[in-house]
Amino acid sequence: MALFTMMLFGTAFYALVVALEDVPPVLLATTRSSLASVFLVGLLLVFWERTTGTPRGDLTVKRLATADMKGKGPIWLILGFALFSTLIPNVMQNVGMTMMDPSSTSSLSSLIQGIGPVLTIFLAAFILREHLDRWKVLGLTITLPATLILTTYGPSGFQLASDTTLGGLLNLGTAASYSISAIFLKSALNRGGNPILLVTVNMIIGSILIIPIQIMLMVIGWESPADLLNISFSSFLAIIYLSISIAAIASFIWYLVLQREKVSKAIFYIFLLPAFPVLLGYLLLGERLDIVQIAAGLSVLLGVFVSQRKG
Repeated sequence: MALFTMMLFGTAFYALVVALEDVPPVLLATTRSSLASVFLVGLLLVFWERTTGTPRGDLTVKRLATADMKGKGPIWLILGFALFSTLIPNVMQNVGMTMMDPSSTSSLSSLIQGIGPVLTIFLAAFILREHLDRWKVLGLTITLPATLILTTYGPSGFQLASDTTLGGLLNLGTAASYSISAIFLKSALNRGGNPILLVTVNMIIGSILIIPIQIMLMVIGWESPADLLNISFSSFLAIIYLSISIAAIASFIWYLVLQREKVSKAIFYIFLLPAFPVLLGYLLLGERLDIVQIAAGLSVLLGVFVSQRKG
């Protein structure tokens, strides 16, 4: 399940590059989360009895809002989860990818976000009290400088002040946001949260949170929903794929994985994620990485691998 999920998440970078050719970044995030919400609500209604073992009449607004979590304050967990897993990373990633070098956008974005597993391990250690040893510290020591190289290195060498660097930093922020969201998710699952309810309510709340940003961009004339009327067929297919296959189905499967495993163990599979966008970027987008980027990317993967050692 984890390997299949990583394959799906990996293809998202290719689909994002295709969709962003015609759709503004925030509008893409809004459309993606909204379509995923509609699909998930339909999926929930159809498969509710099969996935929960209870009658469909037991699905209430209160139950959806709390995702079956036990204890006090579940709404704060859900709000935090929606903020860091849907609103912040989708907007930051989309904007960041539009600013990066088009000759290597999906490849570099995935490699920069490859630091995510190591960040999650440290957050899990400090917040969830999962074990932290010298291998995990060594993993961070390897991945952090390598990720900074990927973030600041572009076609003209190292540039601390450029659109490419800013785009890389936004992708780094995306990785940090997803790492924080993994802690919220695991906390929700530990409190009995239902995975299909969590993914559904997360997407709905994430869509609601992004609407004020979209309205503001419409008012100042930067983006408009009318932009969706002029997109190509390939961009349309990319949006549908990102909304249903990635935001809905892949997320739900990943929640099932985290329900069964420790965060620090399950997150290891993200180590494999960059392989898919780099391969697709090379074969389908003609992307190329130079020797510095390749070396830094391999160092990130090495750091993630080292962080999974026992000791």
